[in-house]
Amino acid sequence: MISIPDLKIRLILVTEDVQKAINDICISNIDAWFLDGFDPKKNPEMWTEDVLKAVFDLSSSDSSFSSFTSVGRIRRALLENGFEVNKVPGFGTKRHRIVGRKFEENKKSNEIKKIAILGAGLSGSNLAFNLANSNIEVDVYDALDDLSKGSSGGPIASMYPKFSLDNSPRSKFLIASYFFSLNFYIKTLGFENTGLLFYGSDEIKDKWISKILTLKRDDLFELLSDDELEDLLGVSEIKKALHVKKGLFLQPLELKKKLLEHRFIKIILNEKFVSFTEEKNKVEVHFKSGLSKSYDALAVCTGKGLKDFNDNLKVSYGQMAGISNKDLFNIKMPLNHQDILFQK
Repeated sequence: MISIPDLKIRLILVTEDVQKAINDICISNIDAWFLDGFDPKKNPEMWTEDVLKAVFDLSSSDSSFSSFTSVGRIRRALLENGFEVNKVPGFGTKRHRIVGRKFEENKKSNEIKKIAILGAGLSGSNLAFNLANSNIEVDVYDALDDLSKGSSGGPIASMYPKFSLDNSPRSKFLIASYFFSLNFYIKTLGFENTGLLFYGSDEIKDKWISKILTLKRDDLFELLSDDELEDLLGVSEIKKALHVKKGLFLQPLELKKKLLEHRFIKIILNEKFVSFTEEKNKVEVHFKSGLSKSYDALAVCTGKGLKDFNDNLKVSYGQMAGISNKDLFNIKMPLNHQDILFQK
């Protein structure tokens, strides 16, 4: 994936079996497609009903496409799968090509205008920010009376990857989401890329570090020498650590405030959600105070509060503690071992 933030462009190049690749794509609302199918007779898998339907489903409401293929049956297949198709002059020796857009007859009637979000934590705040940037009005409700309270109100947090060496859809999703989030926090919200350290504190972590190094991604990972570690940490006891060059720490409260400072976002605190009802494509949201309000959609981002909707969900709890060891006050980046150690 190639990202050009200033132009709001992300280019994804897919070089895999088309049916598998289209099923593995984790990103929806794609704005433009280049369908590079070569000769349809030699590459029929590119133009199957399943592939074209997936292209339609993954497309944004005004998505466009282009292709050097201009064969009649391909144009008809695209039309049958929801695209407007136009035949236009080609380039060089190619006489014709096709371009078009996704066609949605009832687009205007389905537009979402106002959304309620339950929960003003990191999940709810990120969702509100992205909806507001799409010109959607958002009301963010929280049962607590202050944004600094709750699990997202901690003084500091780190953003680090869960890299895996397999090629599964889950692994691809984790990697794509990590780098998307990293770029978002740095380029959009101004947080600093500090990097992270993974300390080989036991045999399992040592093996993981060794496997990561087999990727030979010097742009992302490096094994630091003892002298380099002592310079970064200010202590000499730690002898083996992996430097992840792309990572950061942030203050959750500061992050939430940045995300929620938007003219299309309204924050309503101290409102405990009770229930919701649906009628005529609207959602009526009811609160303990007696407040009821109608929305086009409702998003639940309440963390452990999701157990109110599903008793089978398991909740994992964590904790944060401070230490007074002055030898550790000068570390320059978060250190991940059994737990995570942050700089002062």
